[in-house]
Amino acid sequence: MDGATYNSKSTVCCGGVGRNLAEGVAKILGGATFISANGEFIKNILHPVCNTSIVTEKDVPTANCSVIFDKFGECKIITADMGVHRCITPEMVLENVERIKDAPVVVFDANLSVETIETILEVAKDNDKPAFFEPTDMRVSEKPFVMPPQLYTQIKFATPNLYELRNMAKFLGFKTASKKKSLDPAFIEESEQSILTEVKQMASFMSNKVDNIIITLGSLGVVVARHNKVDSPFFNTSYKYIGKHDNFQMRYYPSVPMPGIINVSGAGDSFSSGLISAMVQGLPESICVSIGFEAANRALMSKNAVAETYFNRKHKCWSTKLSFREL
Repeated sequence: MDGATYNSKSTVCCGGVGRNLAEGVAKILGGATFISANGEFIKNILHPVCNTSIVTEKDVPTANCSVIFDKFGECKIITADMGVHRCITPEMVLENVERIKDAPVVVFDANLSVETIETILEVAKDNDKPAFFEPTDMRVSEKPFVMPPQLYTQIKFATPNLYELRNMAKFLGFKTASKKKSLDPAFIEESEQSILTEVKQMASFMSNKVDNIIITLGSLGVVVARHNKVDSPFFNTSYKYIGKHDNFQMRYYPSVPMPGIINVSGAGDSFSSGLISAMVQGLPESICVSIGFEAANRALMSKNAVAETYFNRKHKCWSTKLSFREL
């Protein structure tokens, strides 16, 4: 950064990891409960599903980010004011226990305080609900793991990118490689095999801590690391988490190149929204990834973090078993 002024185009849209996930799941699956806190500014432009359990703080600004993209739609830098996250307290979680009891899965991100995350995991454990962790940022992705194993192992799903996985694994004691590869699009093809090798090592290390680790690798695709076969669903038809039933396995699902990308800021959250929507329907792994990819593609073609529309149950992604490579 050299202090110069550059030409740009600006837009304002709703965002936030939790909000993106709630709206994405609601649009794909038909419903979701969103528990959060916001300032006055955003309440009138939220999707209806995102207003169900919101606390409005009159003296605190709505969380906001300034995201700068390059001409390829890649995010280059983010500045943020996230003070309102401190208003999402353990007490707020406890006030919504009945809603949590009704959910097949409890999704949270690393923007929350350690105390609030601890309460979420305690409530999830007490009510036998699997927790789904979206790490959000590599600098805070270790938050749940400062707690005792009997709590953090209630996290049955985690969706880190490469950098978040590195931080999580390092925090838990993994000895990192001396030369780390980047997901920079300019070099990603030549780094593919070494990235997959590193991911395999880190996911194997974490396999006794989180049942299902879904690592998002940008334009490379995703790696699913879990203790079940590829045709095994994550949930049964009664929306109950199935758990471990086999040896630890890893599968790499390469992505299909997308022309005309508008922005990548919401693609990861949309992938998770599609994945969650498919998982709780009792679908097998490869179809869950198929739905996640299609949801991510819709976000890549949208100016907003969450696509205006996704797809219905007649779309081919709901029946497409993707090809993969065992790692």
